[in-house]
Amino acid sequence: MLAVSPGDSVRAGDLLGTVHALDERGGVAGEAALRAAVRIGEGEAFLRPLVSHRVSAEGVTRYGGGVAEPGGQGR
Repeated sequence: MLAVSPGDSVRAGDLLGTVHALDERGGVAGEAALRAAVRIGEGEAFLRPLVSHRVSAEGVTRYGGGVAEPGGQGR
């Protein structure tokens, strides 16, 4: 669980998140996932949209782009 939001200012030693796991193996996997999810750097954060695609009977629509072919990447 993340303790900070994208774009938040953090310093060395700040809590970034908490891993809840049933055992050490799960804890290690959770820590790896948390580290992969967080990127720390200078400047403004690049925030991806929360919703990137819409799936309907007509196919997949990528927001900000065209309609993707079934099983495809879009056109």
